[in-house]
Amino acid sequence: LPANAGDAALPVLKELSAGIKPAFGGALIRAAGRVAPEESEPLIRHIYETAPDREVKARALGVLYPGAPAQYGEVIDAWLTSEDAVHRHAGIIAAGSSGEITYVESLQRMLDPAESEEIICALLKGLGRLKAPLLNQTVRPYMNHPSDAVRRAALEGWEIIDDDSLRDTIQMLGDPSDVLCGLAKEKIQTAEYHNSMVLMESLNIARRKIHESIFDIIESLSIKDIDIIRFAQGQIEQCYQLLAGAQRLQQLPESPRRRIAVMSV
Repeated sequence: LPANAGDAALPVLKELSAGIKPAFGGALIRAAGRVAPEESEPLIRHIYETAPDREVKARALGVLYPGAPAQYGEVIDAWLTSEDAVHRHAGIIAAGSSGEITYVESLQRMLDPAESEEIICALLKGLGRLKAPLLNQTVRPYMNHPSDAVRRAALEGWEIIDDDSLRDTIQMLGDPSDVLCGLAKEKIQTAEYHNSMVLMESLNIARRKIHESIFDIIESLSIKDIDIIRFAQGQIEQCYQLLAGAQRLQQLPESPRRRIAVMSV
């Protein structure tokens, strides 16, 4: 939806907003948000005031927040501190959609492995939207969560910024969920940080699913043959060094220490 489509688009979007459902509500609100704020604000406020679903109301509230932070901030704060889980969930969604960085601390305090999957997912997504500092450290523990939804929310906020974060993403290529495997592959392919050596090093991981994804990534990134040759040379050199070390150990007198040392090589 182009930004100059307001006059034609807003009446249609308003008609579509009647009885709006959560999955469609987020898309409609994002579409309205691409129209000039002074034109879209009445529609988004209408959605906030009339939507029967609290999640849709929360998304609309987050978009409205920058225009009247004092007014809408009170509602978000009340929801975040509510004893009712439904209200807290809505507050998390609204805070994460608000663009207000000061909500990061509140959301981080609420993040607890003992919380429900729904709350954890909302918190991880909210922190991701707010570009929370040190986000990788926050989401890393949840990339091994039993829930597919939680792992996905963690991976969506994950950033590939160095070799370690690249290796963690490569491990996600072996996730039981094909959706998460595809998301991890996409993140590696579109990341600003790349290291072809780390990708090829990962071929040593004894998991076929990871191997197939790595080959696809190498092909899509057009990694040059010279990089593959250098990697192969390094692996061959390492093999010869280990072989030479084992041969030297075999020349030592027989003893328990010698046997252990040979086995360790």
